[in-house]
Order: sequence, then C-alpha cells, then structure tokens
Amino acid sequence: EMRVLNAAPCGPDVQPAQAQQQQPQQQPHAQVGPAKPASTRRFDAGREAVSRIFEYVVPSAALVALPRRVLEGGMPAMAEHLRSFRLSPKSEQHLNALLALFQTGGTKGIPWNRASWDFALFTEHPADPLPPNGKPKPSTRRSVKQFRCGERLMLGGVEHVALRVEGNSFVPCQVRKMVGLLLLLAQATSPRPAEEVVLGALQCEGGVHVPLAPAHPLLLDRIVYGVGEKAASPPRDGWSDSYSVQQMEAFKRSVLYPHIASPAALHAFATWLLEAVPSWH
Repeated sequence: EMRVLNAAPCGPDVQPAQAQQQQPQQQPHAQVGPAKPASTRRFDAGREAVSRIFEYVVPSAALVALPRRVLEGGMPAMAEHLRSFRLSPKSEQHLNALLALFQTGGTKGIPWNRASWDFALFTEHPADPLPPNGKPKPSTRRSVKQFRCGERLMLGGVEHVALRVEGNSFVPCQVRKMVGLLLLLAQATSPRPAEEVVLGALQCEGGVHVPLAPAHPLLLDRIVYGVGEKAASPPRDGWSDSYSVQQMEAFKRSVLYPHIASPAALHAFATWLLEAVPSWH
C-alpha cells in the first residue's frame, strides 16, 4: 500500500528498462546544430525535494485546557469529553497564531527557506553535547514554511484536527515536540505568555521544557517537488502530482486516519495526556 505515496503512475512490477522497451519506437529526427551531450544526472528524491509536509492528527479537545472534572474523573470522563467537544473558531484562531510563530521568513522580503530557527530543544536528546558516535552534532537549524490547523475530521465519533506543518526538512522528533509544546501551553498554567514560551524554546533558552507527544498520530502527508524555489525536476516523464495527491488522500482516509482514531490508539493518547498534565502544572 505504501507504493501509492509520492509514487509515479507506473506499475509496481515494471522496471524502468522494461517500461522503456514497452514504449513505441520513435523515428529518428534530423538534428540541427551541435550535438547535445547525454545527461547523466539522476533524480535524487531526498536532495531535490522542495519541502515535506507532515500531519499530526490530534483530538481537538486536547488543544484547549481540560476541565478539572475531566482531569479528576479519569478515563470515563475523558472519553465523554472527547466525544462531546468541538473546537470554536476563536480557539482555532488563537492556535494558528501560536503555530505561526514557528514559521520562518516572510519579513523584509526574506523567503521562508532562507531563514531558520534552531530546533535544538526539539530533538530526541536535546541535552546531549555529542551523539553516541562522538562526532560533532549536526546542525539543528531548520526552515518552516507553514504550520497551522488543517482539516477538521470526525473519526470514531471524536472531532480531530489535522495540524499541518511544511518545512525543508525536520530533525528527529521535531514535529512531535512542536505539538508537545502546543499541548503543554494549552494545559499548563505559566506566568509567561504562551508566545514568549514558544519564542524562548526556538531561541534555545534554558529552563524551557518541551514534551514529546505520542508518535502514532504523526504521518508524512507528502513531499513537494518543484522548479520555482529550488531547481528540481520530476522523477520521470509522465509523473503527475495530481495523481499522487489522489492516491495519498485515499490511502490516508481508508487506512491511516482509521488507525489513528482506533479505540486502542485513542485510549493510549488519552492515557498519555491524563498522566502528563499533572506534571506540567
């Protein structure tokens, strides 16, 4: 099933050489001017990507402060609250304002991919001076084009919000920690405004705790290739982006979203949230 994600519309059993053999032979044409050297450049899917888009599909009730009765009532109260909660437009507007702080560029004519934040506090082991192999740590500066609330989804009777983030690349655990910080700010009480906490984390201020959100609601939505922002060419002739988008949407809605909202996965997320919130206060 994973073949449909960012895939070209060719059969899985057709190798490139075989595909060329199946194409009708073309009559040679007379060449005008000097002969052009044959291109030996090969498409590199990783290096030539303009950006990557991830989704984190979270119950909308987790994006605002949970009532005390829910925290004290345990799992039965949490389950009922998740089913009945609906995110208001005002709350969504506030969330989008916080998410926009992660974006880079956009001021003084600087493109998003020319500016960056240091996501050192959003890595798997932010306090480690050196990785296990002893080599210097790679750069943790990354560019984020967009981070915002996406589609509202009713999954298993619970309203979810697809948080969509697009960037040039991401460090390990970056997206989960970006969401974790958002959940912390929604549930915890802090003397500092939420905007200051986010900017402090992006500026690697000491004392800022960035929790790691669960992994199962995270998915890679798509990889973007283009010519405008970065010299990139399609992986092969006939590649259709609209084809890929259709296949990815069908796969997400038939396989990934039902898995994220399954009773076991929802129970695991609610358990993590109930255990984490008391430690954040």
